[in-house]
Amino acid sequence: MPAIPIQMKRYKITLPKSANTPAPSTERGIQGFVTYATSWSVFCLYLIWAYISHDYLHAIGITYLPSRWWAIIIPWGLLFALFGGTGIYLWMNRRLVHPLSSINLVCDATNPQLGTLLRNDASEADREYFELQQEKYAFIPDGSVMPPTLDLSLDWVNKQLYLQQPPRVWDS
Repeated sequence: MPAIPIQMKRYKITLPKSANTPAPSTERGIQGFVTYATSWSVFCLYLIWAYISHDYLHAIGITYLPSRWWAIIIPWGLLFALFGGTGIYLWMNRRLVHPLSSINLVCDATNPQLGTLLRNDASEADREYFELQQEKYAFIPDGSVMPPTLDLSLDWVNKQLYLQQPPRVWDS
């Protein structure tokens, strides 16, 4: 009996797309349109409630309405939340960022002993070891040893690296 050739189907494998991609998608377009339409509808209802007399609203059957004070409190509350939230965000950012003179800006996984040498809470033995290392690798004026970064002020190094203003074209 002759062998029957088996037809193999080729399946195209597609990986799922990431939800975090900035590319446009249909779901995001629908969500954006619904959000846009809903926000304008709510804003129009707010304006109708704030500016139309209660008598007209009672005439069309809307009898339970909140106080008109909310027409003033809601915008002020939103402004307070916006500026207060921005202020809290800036304060937290300022609080969580290390100053330019912080040793935490140069200590990482590649140089773990530097952190124990330079931190304020280091033991006396660590301080002595650090001073010994500084004497060992001190800058020699004849150029036989390259000066280590420990001889430079960390504050000065960070200012030189990160706070330099780019030269303006019209100044030169």
